[in-house]
Amino acid sequence: MKVAYFDSPSSNPYQEQFFSSVANAGVDVTPLRLTPKFYQQWNDDFDILHLDWLHALYKTRRGLVATLAKSLYANWALSQIGRQAKIVHTFHNVVSHDSSLPRALETRLVQTLISRINAFTVFNDVSCDALHKNYRLRNDQICSTIPHGNYIDSYTMRSDKLACRAELGIPADVFLFMFFGALRENKGITDLVRVFPAVHQRCGAHLVVAGGNPTDRVTDSLRHQPPSIHVRDDGIPEHAVPTYFGACDAVVLPFRSILNSGSTILAASLGKHSVLPDLDSLTASLQSGTYTVYPVNDLRRLTDALVSVASMDRKQLDQSGADSRQYVKETLAWELIGKRTLNLYQTVLGDSPFC
Repeated sequence: MKVAYFDSPSSNPYQEQFFSSVANAGVDVTPLRLTPKFYQQWNDDFDILHLDWLHALYKTRRGLVATLAKSLYANWALSQIGRQAKIVHTFHNVVSHDSSLPRALETRLVQTLISRINAFTVFNDVSCDALHKNYRLRNDQICSTIPHGNYIDSYTMRSDKLACRAELGIPADVFLFMFFGALRENKGITDLVRVFPAVHQRCGAHLVVAGGNPTDRVTDSLRHQPPSIHVRDDGIPEHAVPTYFGACDAVVLPFRSILNSGSTILAASLGKHSVLPDLDSLTASLQSGTYTVYPVNDLRRLTDALVSVASMDRKQLDQSGADSRQYVKETLAWELIGKRTLNLYQTVLGDSPFC
């Protein structure tokens, strides 16, 4: 079985881990470059094209006309590929998070591409519901839940907290929360920095905001912050990820709405207790008791949750992080994910019953 995919330039190791697990399950995997004329790379020997982010097929900074032209080409190319092979798509988002297109237009563009797909993988039931709610699927299109794998083998944990903080210029004697990830508005960054001065006043905690590619509104909200909020918004090199997690005591991810979160699984993989909104899309992959939840978009309760976590016994907090790491190590193992993906491929090709 031969599977092709478009290699993403993202520093997030998810895609590399995913297709490595598929290769370890016995699949011949080939990365392709997502060039403007990507169909020219297609090989008739491929059995399956596995797509990740559909917006990469049509997104451009050259304006609406160029976007529509790119979308038309992508639709044509997928129709040609579909005559020779099967197409599988991992459904990450309903639409691109940072798109400048009107949502109704982008949904129509995505719907056209979705009609070319034979099977979908989703990370959780919430994503499956969103897929069916926002797009029209045929009865013969398969939707399979395959969870997001852990990051345990991607990064080495650092336990030298004081050294990590010294490297980042953060005080050694404070309780440190961290937000980590893409700095987009749906991630709740503006809400977090708005309430955090009250958190600091009540318990003395500090916050580091670590990420990249902030939107204009997020950039504005991160300016002129008090000394208790440490902003690192120019992107975090992959080699520095363990340093940031080694420096913090707990992670806070105050998302407003989201279908899945690699940052949540990353925090668990690196042994950190998380403060999260009560969204099933976030908590479904974690062990109960290894995170603290508050009602989504309730900033007063977010403030209370942060103060509560900062007041936890440190041994209890560390044990919570260790339990979380062990849980995702066992339940989100890449070996299992590779085997389940192979099973889906076999089903799509008609080689075995779906399970």
